Amino acid sequence: MNRSGVEMIQLPLPPLPLPLPRAPVRPVRLHVLPVLVLVLALVLAVLGPAAGAQSRYGQPIYPAYQGYVVNPDGSLTLVFQYFSHGRDPVTVPVGPGNSFTGIADRNQPTTFLPGNHEFICVMVVDDAEQAKALRWTIAFPEEPSSTTLDPLNSEYLLTERSQQEAQRDVDPAEAARGVCLNKPPRVTTNSRRPPTVDGSAEREIQEVKAELGKELALNGSVNDEGLPRDGAMTSTWSKVSGPGSAEFADPGSPRTTVTFDAAGTYELELRASDGELEASDRIRVVVS
Repeated sequence: MNRSGVEMIQLPLPPLPLPLPRAPVRPVRLHVLPVLVLVLALVLAVLGPAAGAQSRYGQPIYPAYQGYVVNPDGSLTLVFQYFSHGRDPVTVPVGPGNSFTGIADRNQPTTFLPGNHEFICVMVVDDAEQAKALRWTIAFPEEPSSTTLDPLNSEYLLTERSQQEAQRDVDPAEAARGVCLNKPPRVTTNSRRPPTVDGSAEREIQEVKAELGKELALNGSVNDEGLPRDGAMTSTWSKVSGPGSAEFADPGSPRTTVTFDAAGTYELELRASDGELEASDRIRVVVS
């Protein structure tokens, strides 16, 4: 009751409303991978198969000049090599992408293997004037790269070891002029004997030992400059002499194994051919 004598009635306050339940917050997931796949598919559709091929086969190839030898008759032997940065063999036909100065086709290789390949083009010319005019150009995949303008600089004079390889199986007086010469393959067995200075094959045969009935690893190697262009490289292991049989795991591979069934001394031969010329090397095995 208040001061005026009027009775006051206190009404109860209404209950406060309950808070509304919140919807659970879910993280937003961006599906990036399907988007990238879609974008890549669109790019390939626009560029075509060349887009995928470029990343695999489009690594550059660089020709390089190794040096020269002054021959007894006054002629010069020039040596070229190449570097291929790709993972696979590449064919560059003779033309704007693979040419020499003057005469574009000088029998240079048109198939280029991955890696660094020396003594790929060994060429004999008559005099210094012809040598200075020669440059090898390769344009792959696009930008051209050429060999030096100063091939007779004294810095390019080959060392004795390199001269041996350059002159291997080459008679400068009889060799064709101004073209890359096809030479027999370079063949070695387990031995690593350098060729003789005059290029002959008269070298001492290395001797190794093996156990009867156990495999012996044969770490042969066969290298070639890729000529003739339509040739096919083949190699074969065989037994030349010995008291028993020699069983090769893979006689067509320079690197293989061999097993002998009788004790004694054997002579094995690794022979290789480029389809036109062939070469061989031998190894002696003492089995006990």
